Amino acid sequence: MIPLQAVPAQTAHYRAGIECSDNMRAAMGGSSGSRATKDTTMKKPAVVKPVVRAHGSNIAPRRLLSHSRFDAMKKTDPFDADCKFSKDLPCHVNHGSCRNEIQWDISTEELQGRAWTLLVTAAAGLRVRTHPHAVKCRKGFTDLCNIVSNSNPEQLKTVTQHIRSAMIEGLQNDPDKTQDVFFAALDALGHLSDKFGEQLNPILGPLLVPLSKALKNKNCAERVDSLLHTLCRNGGDDTAKAVKSRIPCFTYT
Repeated sequence: MIPLQAVPAQTAHYRAGIECSDNMRAAMGGSSGSRATKDTTMKKPAVVKPVVRAHGSNIAPRRLLSHSRFDAMKKTDPFDADCKFSKDLPCHVNHGSCRNEIQWDISTEELQGRAWTLLVTAAAGLRVRTHPHAVKCRKGFTDLCNIVSNSNPEQLKTVTQHIRSAMIEGLQNDPDKTQDVFFAALDALGHLSDKFGEQLNPILGPLLVPLSKALKNKNCAERVDSLLHTLCRNGGDDTAKAVKSRIPCFTYT
């Protein structure tokens, strides 16, 4: 047998230094024989320095997005009676990244043939507040206003009656703090005025009553004033006189 040679003192000291090092302790699971000692010192938490922009100012802390902006229009209960308005509209919603649009499920020829009937249905659905039926009725109304070609006084009167009902409900309904339904009715009347112009003059009177009331609401006054100018511009002097008689404070410029 080969006799074991004694380890020099300098080598033993070097080996002991390695075994007691932090790296060796980590590799050996925190212990190194009889020489290992338990580290009971508390480690200080790492300090995270804020990221600095190019111009030197600190970046503001990240803020979570509010879900309220996504909940402005609630989803429809499938058993809700309001579903009947949009079910009669042959279209569906295309959900985009920024906004929603509708796509008609029937041919252009059939859509033109049923334009007035569908326009009345869409007008009746303006008071709906839930998705997707509100989107279908409001977007559908805009499309159908551009599609109708011939004049139909009876159907036009029915459409304006539905718009007036939506205006009144939008102003009187306390839970609707944003006047969403009222503004939808304003937009619908504006599209109708752009399409038919002076043809609205004989049936414009009842629509001016809720508009006069809405002028007293600071959240609606600016939009109502803009719509009244649109009506006067499209309807001519007769419309301006009718508006002035019902709303004396209004001035058409």
